[in-house]
Amino acid sequence: MTYSKAQMRKRYIKGIFVGLVIGALVMLVGSQLTVLGTSVFESVFGDTSEQTAQDRAEELREQAARGGGEPESEDVEASQEPEEEEVTDVEEAESSEDSADVSEEEEVTEESEETPSSTARVYENTTAGFEIDLPQGWDVTTGATEDVLSPTDDTDVHGHTHVTSGLLVRTRTKDAETLLQDVYDGSSAPAYYIDATGGATDTTVDGYPAVTFSGVIGYESTTITAIDLGTMVVEIHDPGEKHQDNGHYTEVLNAFSVR
Repeated sequence: MTYSKAQMRKRYIKGIFVGLVIGALVMLVGSQLTVLGTSVFESVFGDTSEQTAQDRAEELREQAARGGGEPESEDVEASQEPEEEEVTDVEEAESSEDSADVSEEEEVTEESEETPSSTARVYENTTAGFEIDLPQGWDVTTGATEDVLSPTDDTDVHGHTHVTSGLLVRTRTKDAETLLQDVYDGSSAPAYYIDATGGATDTTVDGYPAVTFSGVIGYESTTITAIDLGTMVVEIHDPGEKHQDNGHYTEVLNAFSVR
């Protein structure tokens, strides 16, 4: 079948009109379906946009009431935790030091209980008028011509009772004007200035003039310090020179005191 140009134009216009009507109907139905869907969703779940806005407003009010909100509060608490840990560490360290101090005090107490409570003895020579604070654990043995200052475990040396592991104290009388050089010239006393192979050294003991003789030969090499007290000379002997290295000889000389 053939159409004339007028018929074809009429059909074309009719097609456009039908298309427009159908498009309009589709758009109308779509919008109605959208409205219907929205109504159904809101009836089931409520107005989510309004609920979201209300929730946000509630959170803002709570943060304002807390003065900055929970996150900031958590930051403050987190910053305070290290300080609390440091305080705990310091307290534990102080507690450990206190425990250590207590342990040391207990050890000192136990040691003091084990150590004899007797104090160091004082050697007194009333004839020459002097005294000596003895080293701890030393004792005195008096004799007719000499006194012995020695440790309590003192033993004789080589079987000679006058050569011991202690110090010997002897006294000599002299004129006040007589010098030590004249005393030990060999006339009335041993010639220590000659016998002292280690030499003679001038010194002072408790402010009094004195001479220390080293290497004096007797039964053993001996160090002797002679102290000039005017009318009396005090001799402190170290037979065998056993108390030079341990310091007891110097300790006794430093503890020498004229009364």
